Amino acid sequence: MVITYDRHDCVPMKVAYCIKHNVRYSHITLPNKNDDDTSQESINIQLAEYDPILSVKCYSLLPLFLCSLSTSFCNSTSQPIKPCRSFCKEALRRCDFFLSVFSLEWPSEINCDQYPDDPDPDVCVGYRDNQRVIRKNKVCSTEGFRCDGNRCLPRSWLCDGFLDCKDGSDERNCSSCTNDQFHCGKGRCIEKKDICDGVRDCHDNRDERQCLRLKQSMGRMGYGRLEAWSATHNNWNTVCGEDWDSQFMSMKACKMLGYRKVNETRMQDETFESPKDRMGQQLTKTMFYKGREKGCSNERKISVYLKCINFECGKSAISYVGNFRIVGGTESRPGQWPWLAGLHGGPAEIFFCGGILISQRWILSAAHCIGNQTDVTGLNVKLGLTRRTSSPFFVRRQKIAAVIKHPGFNLASTYGNDIALLLLEESVDFDEFLRPVCLPTGKENLLPDKKCTVIGWGKPNHDDDSDYLNVIHEVNVPLVNHSVCAQWYQLQDITIGDKMLCAGYPEGKKDACQGDSGGPLLCRNSDDSWYVAGIVSWGINCAQPNLPGIYTNVYMYRDWIEQVTAEYGHPLMESQQVD
Repeated sequence: MVITYDRHDCVPMKVAYCIKHNVRYSHITLPNKNDDDTSQESINIQLAEYDPILSVKCYSLLPLFLCSLSTSFCNSTSQPIKPCRSFCKEALRRCDFFLSVFSLEWPSEINCDQYPDDPDPDVCVGYRDNQRVIRKNKVCSTEGFRCDGNRCLPRSWLCDGFLDCKDGSDERNCSSCTNDQFHCGKGRCIEKKDICDGVRDCHDNRDERQCLRLKQSMGRMGYGRLEAWSATHNNWNTVCGEDWDSQFMSMKACKMLGYRKVNETRMQDETFESPKDRMGQQLTKTMFYKGREKGCSNERKISVYLKCINFECGKSAISYVGNFRIVGGTESRPGQWPWLAGLHGGPAEIFFCGGILISQRWILSAAHCIGNQTDVTGLNVKLGLTRRTSSPFFVRRQKIAAVIKHPGFNLASTYGNDIALLLLEESVDFDEFLRPVCLPTGKENLLPDKKCTVIGWGKPNHDDDSDYLNVIHEVNVPLVNHSVCAQWYQLQDITIGDKMLCAGYPEGKKDACQGDSGGPLLCRNSDDSWYVAGIVSWGINCAQPNLPGIYTNVYMYRDWIEQVTAEYGHPLMESQQVD
């Protein structure tokens, strides 16, 4: 049977973009849609521009929403129908932020309040679909567990020895340890009094992490009263300074906190409550005196005030060599890369790019991650992350005060000058999970074939439709001779700028990928500190033969970084840079 249509009926209109994303209405529209020279091909080209937003996964129903705006869907009576009001508002709520990031606009003028809202698909599009997504988000599947009341994390993260929840629920009831004991993992329990005593009791040293702090400040310069963590009482206790050996103990305390030098030691006689578990005494006995019985003996105590200087950039507080399964990479351990930051956008705080902590107030990233976004209220940074979707107590969420893109950034010229600085609203204190990386100081360090490491939460494959990785992955890649890299890309009619770095293998297979943008390409200095040689910028797909990843050469922008940070009143210290 042949069906004929008049000018007022619906006719098939196959938009490849909509079909690709399994939009069920994708081939129906009204003939008058073509009156303004809008063809199926032009609609497809227009919709393809939204692929970067789709890769962010801001809203699983975004393809349906885009297709409903670009092609007027028809109901059973051949009348055009619009998106439902609730569907429209949810799409805008979750994805509006990313339009300016990717320099885009919605396909047509949108006023959600003018749209109807009805579960009847003959009235509007997307009502039931949106409700289904909302219900799914509220239900934690059998493969996940509910964390902190509203987040669903992989069940494989339960009892794995790493805190992923603020309330610690993922590591409760994991062993036969009693309330007075601490679970080391691998079925081993130790007494809580043995935590932070200067002796490694757990296989991964977790019992000796985050044991000390300086109460007033822990930045490039640390100062204040020295305190120790009590696992028994879940609080910080003043370290007893009776019989304190300033020459030996002050230096050791500063080094334990990540500083190269001690600048000042002050002993203050004051009254403070002696901890019941004698944590302050334990520290002076075991960490500093190696077993000698030292501790506070009087009601009036002596506290220690230190000033430590020259925080060591580019060094994590743990030493670990990965051996697990970014493309072709391996999984990183918590605290291994304490300078990697995650950029999140919109009210749903959706991850979309990486960043690099270079000081207490500054994040380095790629300019293309910012795009034309000027509303910093919708942008925030999460620091101290290893698992992207986890939120343990040591993760910091920071708002952004200002975003400064390089004035020469040019999206049209293959991401030239792809570098940006983000100013944090507040200074962050450094600790085991939050430390700055070094900046490069010498061009001679970036020689061809030098092995460096790229890290991030990006997709494991360029044609993979899955979400970004949950855990930081790392992959080692060699620097590629600039002229060789330029010749390879010239075959694709692409020019590689002289301020770009290339890194990868001729055969491909290992590379950064979507979602790694803005993150670091890290190289080691002679003292084993890490410096950020490059910023993940762009590439053709991921891990392709003779098409290595392209990175912004940070060394070429040192003057610009120093100029901007000084102009905004938070200059970088010389101690950030490696020698």
